[in-house]
Amino acid sequence: MYALLEWNDAFSLLICQKLYQPEQRSIEISTGPDKKNHELIQLDENTLTVKPWPFEDEMFIIRYDSRLLTQLRFADSAEFKACLLAAEVKENKWIIKKA
Repeated sequence: MYALLEWNDAFSLLICQKLYQPEQRSIEISTGPDKKNHELIQLDENTLTVKPWPFEDEMFIIRYDSRLLTQLRFADSAEFKACLLAAEVKENKWIIKKA
């Protein structure tokens, strides 16, 4: 069960940190619970795939919100919270599909 959790954590971090590679180059996600190494590939501006494909569905959509903070240091947690709440919320969407 831990292998599944670790794999999903690595997968989500690559997406949220925008670590996918340009020009359909792959980046390793990790070894999955199936003991196979999986790679993340950006197919186009809105679409990602995983090889080998580990999911039952042929395609699904993920959505998440993000905020960009330009300030790197904060006097205290109250200042951090104020900046976080004032930051614009960006909605992100990816199509994940079998290639």
